[in-house]
Amino acid sequence: IAQINAVKPDVVWVGLGKPKEQSVSLRLRDQINATWIITCGGCYNYITGAYPRAPQWMQNNNLEWLHRMLTNPQKLFWRYLVTTPHALWIVGRGALK
Repeated sequence: IAQINAVKPDVVWVGLGKPKEQSVSLRLRDQINATWIITCGGCYNYITGAYPRAPQWMQNNNLEWLHRMLTNPQKLFWRYLVTTPHALWIVGRGALK
């Protein structure tokens, strides 16, 4: 944490996989001096080719999440069902402030 804070980042990317990256981010958020802490474990799966990208038309229409859910419904259906409304609530609450 001291090394992270020494470089004064605006953004800290945490790529440990779910749920570990969320747990670590929540535990350390008050100790890390950064504007944003972003979890990104899934991004590495795209880079390595472990997850296929959505068709271009889905990418262009911000539907890549839907492609992921349809290609892996057992893992992602409930996650998106629970986390998406929560994320929208956080964004909406922030927009109203």
